[in-house]
Amino acid sequence: MKPRSLLFVGSMLVVVCGAALDSRAEPDAQKDAEEARRRLRQQGFKTDLSDFDFSTEYETGVRAAAFTNIIYIRPTVLLQPCGTECAVVAWKQALFEEEEGYQLFPAVEQVLATNQATLDSACAAALAGPIHFPLTAKRGSSMLLLHLAPLQNLAQALAARMVVDLREERYSAAWTNLLALTRLTTSWEPEPRDISHLVRFNLARTAWKAAWQALQAHNWTEEQLLALQREWEAPDFFKGLPETAAFTRVAIVDTCIRERQAPPPPGTPLRDTLENALRSPASFAADIKYRWERAQYRLNGTYKDEHDLLLFFRDRELELRNAVTASAWLQMRVLPGATNAALFRSKNFSAVQALLNSRQIGLSFQLEGKSFLGRAAETEARRRLVIAAIGLERYRVAHGSYPKGLQSLSPDVLQSLPVDFMDGQPLRYRLCEPGAFVLYSVGLDCVDDAGKFSIAKNTLPGYFQSDPFDHPDMVWPRAASDATAQAFRIEQAQAKQEQRRKAERDAEERESEEEERRQGIIAELAGIYAKGDTPKIADPKIEGGLLSQVLRNKTIAGPPLRIDQMLTLSQVTTGKESDIATFELPMSYDALTNVGTLRLLRDADPKENSSNEAAELQECERATNGNCRLVWNTTYDPPGTHFLQAELSIDQWRFRRRNDDAEEITVKGPLFSFSSTNVLQFFPLGSVYSGKGAFFRVKLAQAVGSYSLDLTAPSGEHIHTITGSTTNGIVEVRWDLIYDGGKRYTNDSFNSTWTVRFPDPLTPGGPNTP
Repeated sequence: MKPRSLLFVGSMLVVVCGAALDSRAEPDAQKDAEEARRRLRQQGFKTDLSDFDFSTEYETGVRAAAFTNIIYIRPTVLLQPCGTECAVVAWKQALFEEEEGYQLFPAVEQVLATNQATLDSACAAALAGPIHFPLTAKRGSSMLLLHLAPLQNLAQALAARMVVDLREERYSAAWTNLLALTRLTTSWEPEPRDISHLVRFNLARTAWKAAWQALQAHNWTEEQLLALQREWEAPDFFKGLPETAAFTRVAIVDTCIRERQAPPPPGTPLRDTLENALRSPASFAADIKYRWERAQYRLNGTYKDEHDLLLFFRDRELELRNAVTASAWLQMRVLPGATNAALFRSKNFSAVQALLNSRQIGLSFQLEGKSFLGRAAETEARRRLVIAAIGLERYRVAHGSYPKGLQSLSPDVLQSLPVDFMDGQPLRYRLCEPGAFVLYSVGLDCVDDAGKFSIAKNTLPGYFQSDPFDHPDMVWPRAASDATAQAFRIEQAQAKQEQRRKAERDAEERESEEEERRQGIIAELAGIYAKGDTPKIADPKIEGGLLSQVLRNKTIAGPPLRIDQMLTLSQVTTGKESDIATFELPMSYDALTNVGTLRLLRDADPKENSSNEAAELQECERATNGNCRLVWNTTYDPPGTHFLQAELSIDQWRFRRRNDDAEEITVKGPLFSFSSTNVLQFFPLGSVYSGKGAFFRVKLAQAVGSYSLDLTAPSGEHIHTITGSTTNGIVEVRWDLIYDGGKRYTNDSFNSTWTVRFPDPLTPGGPNTP
């Protein structure tokens, strides 16, 4: 061992020993945490997981199991705006309007058809009594809330089944589904987790929209309407909110304790420690620093975090206790924590801080860009709206028409005049015509916008899309007339068609630009290929030696190969050559998977070191002799001449460098000329099959051509044939699953075979090519 290496290792051992001696507990940190816990106990705050009991009675637990069996469902648009104050009556429409982005989930019709018994059991369980889910409080932050997603799916399914029942005039069944859906909100007292309360707010919104749909039927008795009104009068959506801060405090503090009590990570043997120090001093020093910081946090930081967390969430609990006493959002929103939630910031980077960060990210999707109390205030305003709407319907049943003002509802129908929770003023009511009205709350901004909602495209990203009926006012809309709904559907269809045409034009323009760029690169690559020069490729040094030495396939005899020889593509015959091209490279597959990745580039720009021009559908696999094989499905890339290269990427930590900022190194092999004779190109996401239909999108080798698409069942039975032509090369085919004179295809899968004809016989593959 060289003297400098010995000196360095000795210095590192001195540092390690010094760090170990300095890693000792600070008694003041532990004392402060214990004192904070004692004071909170004296003040009546919960500080231990044993203070919480989420167990349920046996019968309640059995019923709870009935609510968790709908795992996936494609959400539907239960209430669709039409104009600025009216909505479409869903049960008067032939099909459901589905939300975008859930095409991989089963369609609602499929869920309803295959889960009738499950939904019947859920309805019976919801109508039988209170809803609680048995949970284990002692798990703290690790407590699983597996019922939340199925509850939302069940609500969607019950709402959809109610719509179908109304469409088919099964009013008794529709009423059962509506009441069961409502009880998911009104009879469930969530566990004290903020995410659980947010899910309850979502359920309330679904039940609110379902109630709107049901009340448009005007077919309910006074007894039914009164029962529904009583359900909505029962819940208190603010009652359990302070307890969420209490449980979060206890659960997060328990995480601190668990981290403190967990066994330390196993040490590294001295021999390995010395080898690591010599191999990578920077990494060794970073590892020593990390271990020292972890030891310090376990001994002292956990106590400091425990103390700070106890006080932080005590303050959050007090803020919530104070906020829920407000009689209106107008008063609540000026209170601390009502609109801008405080976030805990630890002085240490730890599992506790990471847990809080991930928790906040998860909550942000359910908060929809609003505060926790803001979501609760919206739900309370929504509750008051539906109670007033039911009261108006009861008045219509008794008097034959809606009243001119809400004051007519009190005291015969409602005990008091309905008040808007947002500003404490009476709910706004407008009688539009004898059989229609608009009822609304001023919403979170507490500004009266005349009961209009915005149907403009929301600019908020992703999951922060707001409900149009909540902005700017929270509106209980009037029902759109049949003529208005028909005009809206036509306008919507035209807008979607224009949007699709614009997307097609944009796609064609992008494809044209991309093809022009690609042809320029191909011409440049053709010039390089014609010269026949072998590229000079550096042989980088990694752990274990030179890259070529590490990747050598030692099971094959012969002289050592240079790295450029290893990256030379050699096409092999496998019997799948019509669509699949296979290339073998003389390097060890097992060695490769330990140091990096190998992929096939198609028409890569020679001026770029690392290229995004990878073959679309490919995989790297092990050949029988231990070499690497690149397998390429050519049907997902354009037909014609291509120049291929193998690209090898090495993980940065494999390099023997003295800095931690070493970038990943990529090396490219020699060019390989390849000609694809495919007559059409598939797209990775170009084919979709669901319960509503099938969609295909392909691109032909020529702009002008005709096609025939034959569909067969897995058994080989012919199902359907679709024919057509194109003048721009793009083929988009939709199939409604109807075949053989009106039958509907319901199998899980089918096979498709394309036959393409071109007027130009010089096209690769020629005419009549499958």
